[in-house]
Amino acid sequence: MDGRRKALIVANDEYDHEGLRHLLSPAADAEALAQVLGDRQIGAFEVETVRNQPAHVIQTHIEDLLADSRADDVLLLHFSCHGLKSESGELFFAAKNTRPNRLSSTAISADFVQRCMRASRSRSIVLLLDCCYGGAFGKGVTVRSTGDVNVADSFPENRVGGGRGRAVITASSSIEYAFEGDRLADDKTQRPSVFTTALVEGLATGDADRDEDGWVSLNELYDYVFDRVRAQTPHQTPSRDVEMQGELYLARSRRKRIKPMPIPADLQAAMTDPNMFSRLGAVSELRVRLLSDNLPSAVGAYEALVEIARTDIQYVADPAKAALAEAVLHPSHAEVHFPPVEQGSESPAQVINLLGPPIARAAIPHADDSWIRLQEAAENFTVTIETTTPGPRTGTLTLKGPSGELTIPVTTTITPAATPAPPPPEPAPPQPAPPEPVRQPAPPEPTPEVKVPTPTATPTPTTPTPTTPPPAATPAPAPQPTSPVPTPTPTPTPAATTAPPQQAPQPTPTQPIKPTQPAKTSHPAKQVEAAKPVQPANAQPGAGSVLWALIPVLTLGLLTPAPFIHAASKLKESALWTAAVIYSLAWLVLLIGLGSDAQVMPIFILLAVIATVHAFVLRPRVFAPAQPASPRPPIPRPSAPPRQPAKPAERTTRLLGTPAPRERRTAESPATAAEVAVPHFRVVALGVAGSGKTVYLSSMFHTVNVPMPGRSYFLETNAAHRVYLSKVFDEVSDTSEPWPRGTRTGETRELDFDCVSFDAGVRHTVFKISYLDYAGELLESEQEAGSTALSDLEGRIRNAHGLLGMLDGYRVLQYLRNEPAGRRYFRSQIQPMTGIMAGASCPIHFVLTKWDLVRGFGEPEDADENTRLDLVRDALLETAHLRALVETHTWGSRVIRLIPVSAVGPHFAQMDHEGHVLKLPDGEMKPTNVEVPLTAILPDLFRQVELSLDAPTRTRLAEEARSRRGLTDDQSRTSLGNFVNLPAGLALRQKLQDVVGGTSGKEVMGMFLDWMAGATAEEIRATGRARQQGRLQAQSIEAARGQVLTEFGVELGRLEERLPASRLSGR
Repeated sequence: MDGRRKALIVANDEYDHEGLRHLLSPAADAEALAQVLGDRQIGAFEVETVRNQPAHVIQTHIEDLLADSRADDVLLLHFSCHGLKSESGELFFAAKNTRPNRLSSTAISADFVQRCMRASRSRSIVLLLDCCYGGAFGKGVTVRSTGDVNVADSFPENRVGGGRGRAVITASSSIEYAFEGDRLADDKTQRPSVFTTALVEGLATGDADRDEDGWVSLNELYDYVFDRVRAQTPHQTPSRDVEMQGELYLARSRRKRIKPMPIPADLQAAMTDPNMFSRLGAVSELRVRLLSDNLPSAVGAYEALVEIARTDIQYVADPAKAALAEAVLHPSHAEVHFPPVEQGSESPAQVINLLGPPIARAAIPHADDSWIRLQEAAENFTVTIETTTPGPRTGTLTLKGPSGELTIPVTTTITPAATPAPPPPEPAPPQPAPPEPVRQPAPPEPTPEVKVPTPTATPTPTTPTPTTPPPAATPAPAPQPTSPVPTPTPTPTPAATTAPPQQAPQPTPTQPIKPTQPAKTSHPAKQVEAAKPVQPANAQPGAGSVLWALIPVLTLGLLTPAPFIHAASKLKESALWTAAVIYSLAWLVLLIGLGSDAQVMPIFILLAVIATVHAFVLRPRVFAPAQPASPRPPIPRPSAPPRQPAKPAERTTRLLGTPAPRERRTAESPATAAEVAVPHFRVVALGVAGSGKTVYLSSMFHTVNVPMPGRSYFLETNAAHRVYLSKVFDEVSDTSEPWPRGTRTGETRELDFDCVSFDAGVRHTVFKISYLDYAGELLESEQEAGSTALSDLEGRIRNAHGLLGMLDGYRVLQYLRNEPAGRRYFRSQIQPMTGIMAGASCPIHFVLTKWDLVRGFGEPEDADENTRLDLVRDALLETAHLRALVETHTWGSRVIRLIPVSAVGPHFAQMDHEGHVLKLPDGEMKPTNVEVPLTAILPDLFRQVELSLDAPTRTRLAEEARSRRGLTDDQSRTSLGNFVNLPAGLALRQKLQDVVGGTSGKEVMGMFLDWMAGATAEEIRATGRARQQGRLQAQSIEAARGQVLTEFGVELGRLEERLPASRLSGR
């Protein structure tokens, strides 16, 4: 790093003007960012922090930073404060003395910062803006901005000055949302904002080093921040405006990738030798290299063994797999469990050693949750926790290394801080006790005052309750020194000896005697009766509730709205008030119509029958036994034993993905995981012969069939389909082989994939997806008489959840060049495909294959990808059939996308002068965007369902979606079951049935509501962990589905941010 590296952090969280809300994040922002930027092993900046200063002081510091610089200096300026705009729209940064009606003299204007940047001699200036204006709350978080100031417009490119590079990165595109932590902190706890948290984590952990070259560049940092912010809150989208020649590196990274050493030629020859024993010898030699201290050599051997284990015969693959098993990550602890820790106390620590060969010990830990702290050493790391917030904690840390990735659960409980006990009350003279609130058929008999003898029975430290009868209980342990003085079990009085003989009750403790009041004892016979256990109220509604539900029928419809008005008044739910209003209006209209039309009577009676059925559905909720406000003292029970950590065998079982042994199921036990339905979605891939359907599907599967960092899901298929797709991919990747032939008529295949994810270390199939690969000849040639292939295809399209329309990139390029072959392609082959798509009611994704050939078309030569795609988009929409399809789907609120993909990447093939696509001898496959058509299916399908509903129904669904967060499994099932019977739930079920079809069960409804809630991956994991009373497997499947949906939404958001031209229709 040449030149000086200077950073100025401006943080304002306290303001003199009462109209500016105090912020919680800036102080934490400044501290966290200053620490990581000033770290000599990370940022190596000279950091200066200015906090809560008036405007003129801040301006002086800004000018000093930018004016006292040299050309090779790297300057960084960070704002964390309110953002305000004047009546003319100019942006200002608030200072401590800022007055909103005097911004020019009391705030720092964006124009002032621009002038300082233009005057600076430094050619590397980075401006980070985590600012806001106003204050509001949204979706349970603290929102730091609510306006439309576009920061990038306040710092335009052409005003910086002669060729000097600069970059502006903002917390959001128009500063509409800049979130402060994860909720409103009533305790004024300071925590960094979402944007600055992502900045600090990306630099401190090195995760922002995407290419793992040991340096974090400006572009890498932005990509990381974008992904993290969007994953935490989809309502905030960071933006950037960069004009800088070359790459600017902001920090060092510990995530330097170990480059594999090439395999020697003789060993490479032995690996591919036809003789099986030669290949076995190669495996032995690779194992020696794998376990050696030379990490580049070990990584090269690891990759070679992975390939052998995947492709060779079992006799050779098994020893390769055994060698790989020796290099797996092997920490000394499979999980980290801390005993309960008091809030605010010093954190406990656990040291985890990295075991195994050097390649396994080269792993780097990363905390997946912010409350987990890590401190790394040579071959171990120390885990500590943050203890400021009470409550149970469940999180994970991830080990990533050259030989794989491993997740370690971390659990603990932060107990609330102990408060000092109040001093004991001063003794007071005895006072008469108030009468006991017990209804007696006759006046109570006089009871003598109980004397306090020396305790002879085991007392119970029960809280004094002089106004209630003594509770019945089992004997409790001896009182602690701080317990109130208990009384022993009363000795029977003479009056008791004359009572009728009864079965002797078990000894029960009585209430402790308060110093201010003598203890009372009740009549012995009544005392025995009070000692009996309290029977729980009957949870089932009685006969009165049946009559209540039959009111509409018994009154011949005259009192139809009555049950619903009563239910809405009792339960106080807006949905029930809506139902009551609907029934009342229908009842009133029909009642008026009875006087003029006798045919209205059957409809009137039908309404009464429907209302009766609905009332029976509501009956259990309306007549559920209410919890008393002041319940009688409960039966004391022994304290539950503390939760013990899982046994080692159980931990191993959970890590391997097999459910731990459960208790024997009873009649009321919940369903097992095998009873959980898995939603199934179907996609039809259309395209003429040679358009690249089969090659694309094989490349997509090869890319997404293993879990990758930053992606929790992957695809699996059966052995036959795996062999077929692998064969196609091998033919494509082998530069000496010709391109594979297309799917012929009669070879139509339906490729079934399981979308698999891991939630808390357990493997789950979250949903299934099928791709129907139809022969392209169906769209090009006439069918024989009596053939049903085309009609079958049309039926599959009508029932599909998504359509892939494959556009041959080579033919599209010919069309863009106005060549006759390209025009024929669109006239004779694209038009039939768009015609058959007209009958679809699902989202359509046109997949532009061979994007590596098209991306170089047009002017200017240095145009970005979106500009190229925009040229293609405009040319395609010139065709009448495609334009009509887009317009038709736009009317139906359906989404059509144009997604550019390359199954082989930009440096694998090229086109010769005759127009043939030839493989390069040294070509390297790097597929591009092949996973995007997969991730766009469900978000676009659910978006279509949402837009097809009316506005009130969408509002009600959004409320229901938000209310489901944090519920237990029982509560979630009850809520969903009740919601289905309400008008909004019925409308959603019908719409899902229309759009999604037969697969639209409650699982799909839950997925849709989770998608509407916009929950982040961490929120969904936390919700799944909170559901302790329901199906253990099912709750994790639901959490995994939500996590995959979140990742799909993030991927789709990145596509739309990078390639806005990909959207052809839809909102």
